Amino acid sequence: MLFQIRFVLAILFRQNIGWSAQQRQDRSTRFADAASAHGMQTLIGITAGLISWFYVPAYFWWFLPVLCGMLTAIPLLMLSSSANMGRIARRLGLFLTPAETQVPQVLQYLHEEQLAAAQRQLSAADVLRSPEIFALHSALLPVKSFSRREQHHAGGLLYKLMEEGVDSLETHELREIFSQPAILQEFHVWVWSQR
Repeated sequence: MLFQIRFVLAILFRQNIGWSAQQRQDRSTRFADAASAHGMQTLIGITAGLISWFYVPAYFWWFLPVLCGMLTAIPLLMLSSSANMGRIARRLGLFLTPAETQVPQVLQYLHEEQLAAAQRQLSAADVLRSPEIFALHSALLPVKSFSRREQHHAGGLLYKLMEEGVDSLETHELREIFSQPAILQEFHVWVWSQR
């Protein structure tokens, strides 16, 4: 609540609060950081609790749920940022999303497809036709410049491949085509334009 008040006041007075990037590594919040973030609201909670206890004792117990949130802000922040507590909660099945308790259908389908692909032997035709395999092969090729003669020779092999198919080329000829990303890209585009 106090953070929201601070943000609203900052907007009204045209101040920039900033929003730093989240820390996604397993690291617990230190006491100094927790006190820096929630120290003011803890002090407000203590002050409000004492004023309520001494001046309006009949309303103190009604006010206690609000005070508890303010007084426990620092320990709750430290506890909820603990990686060990997160692992314990996960083991107990607490705070889990539906996707964590039951694998979504799309991920089950992906897993089945990956298993099927792993069991199947890949051929040169798969690399030339499948966008995923083609992209992976192209990304793994080393960066290298080819001479004009090498480019023309690979271009001739490419036309032979287009006219006669993959089986018409010998292994060293396929290797030459597969080593040149530009030639391979041209053939891949040609394959998909034939569909």
